[in-house]
Amino acid sequence: QGTNWSNKAGGWRSSSALKTQFDSDKERDANIRTWIKGSAFPQGSGYYIDNSGHVVVTPP
Repeated sequence: QGTNWSNKAGGWRSSSALKTQFDSDKERDANIRTWIKGSAFPQGSGYYIDNSGHVVVTPP
């Protein structure tokens, strides 16, 4: 999944909204953290999910 830097969002915003249905927020969060670790984001990056369901990875 691609991301683009967004000044408005304050981080790298996923090009598409989350489509996967997770059983729980905990499972979703673990999945997102694994994706961040496996990508080239700076270590210690955080994230949030915006109003339209896109993941925004925030720099440390």
